[in-house]
Amino acid sequence: MWTIHQNGDLIYSSGGNISKANEKAKEHGKRKKTYSINTRVYRLIASSAVEQFTNKKCNIGFLTFTLPLEVNEEQATESFSRFLDNLKLNYKLKSIIYVKEIGSNSNVHFHALIEIPRFNFANLKRAWFSAYSRYSDTFANNNIRYDKKSGYIVRTVDRAVKYICKYAAKGRRTEFRRRCYGISRHIRGDKRNLTESDARMILDSIEDIKVKKGDFFAIHHTGKYFTRKDFNRFETIKGLN
Repeated sequence: MWTIHQNGDLIYSSGGNISKANEKAKEHGKRKKTYSINTRVYRLIASSAVEQFTNKKCNIGFLTFTLPLEVNEEQATESFSRFLDNLKLNYKLKSIIYVKEIGSNSNVHFHALIEIPRFNFANLKRAWFSAYSRYSDTFANNNIRYDKKSGYIVRTVDRAVKYICKYAAKGRRTEFRRRCYGISRHIRGDKRNLTESDARMILDSIEDIKVKKGDFFAIHHTGKYFTRKDFNRFETIKGLN
């Protein structure tokens, strides 16, 4: 017999087992929601990085925003949201793609591709501290970091995708209690179809792609689909052995 539980689950049971099935459904409904970066989101982040770089109006910087250990994930997420509101209001933020990471010591931090007209790090560090100061009075001069060797400005679309996808890949192995990524609405990869060059570069940056015979692969929001035959025309595709 099929029944619909109040939480929307469709349950099949026979005879006296229906009560056990309902109890199981109730327990399922009590589970806390978790967030993670799945394959669809991973591809969306990659294609959005292409969109962001292609249509940028000013420099894009790749920055890491760190927090003191005492700030938990919920507080960190709230603080970063407050920081983004400040960037929009006072720093003329054009676009952003970010992913959250939780380190081995449970320290929460954010990696972001940020498009703003001017990177004044003294002001940005104070603004970031102000965003999380209600949870910690620890100000660290390195609360915003970047690669000293290559610099914070992203010079090529290839580097933009590889930067953000490196940390998005880590998010695929983590269960978060709050939202773990964000993309500005107007760069979510839905403005144009990707070229073969775009697709090849994105696919080279994505880990663990598995395509079986007859399967289709879609770059999210582009409306353009690639079959395995299309893949054979690309030079370097991972996971197609």
